[in-house]
Amino acid sequence: MENEDIRWVQRFNNFNKALNSLGVAIEEFREDENDEIVKVGMIKFFEMTYELAWNTMKDYYENQGETGIQGSKDAIKLSFTRGLITDAQKWFDMVDSRKLSVHTYDEDTANEVAKDIVDTYYNLFIQLQTRLQLEKLSS
Repeated sequence: MENEDIRWVQRFNNFNKALNSLGVAIEEFREDENDEIVKVGMIKFFEMTYELAWNTMKDYYENQGETGIQGSKDAIKLSFTRGLITDAQKWFDMVDSRKLSVHTYDEDTANEVAKDIVDTYYNLFIQLQTRLQLEKLSS
């Protein structure tokens, strides 16, 4: 089977596209942190990137024969246990931020999530991207 036909690789390619868009949004946000539209757009790109990240983890391990991965927390736990990610707590914080960003909206919450995206979550995504790229090349 062609590498590009593997489900986790397809999802990973979409993750890369979303991560690139998130990076552009972060650059725009850094230029003007008071622009509400830019902030909300960055948060939406974060949500999309987050969903693709944990689903890529899930697909990656299912491709290896794992079963029973029910949601993002299961995927994160397994990824940490297997060494795909190195800081499970920050990923669990990301889960909480994602829930807050989707289910509530107030300015303080949005500002906190935006800060976490720029300061922490984007780098976690980059680390995951690097590890998965190595896995993709070796498969």
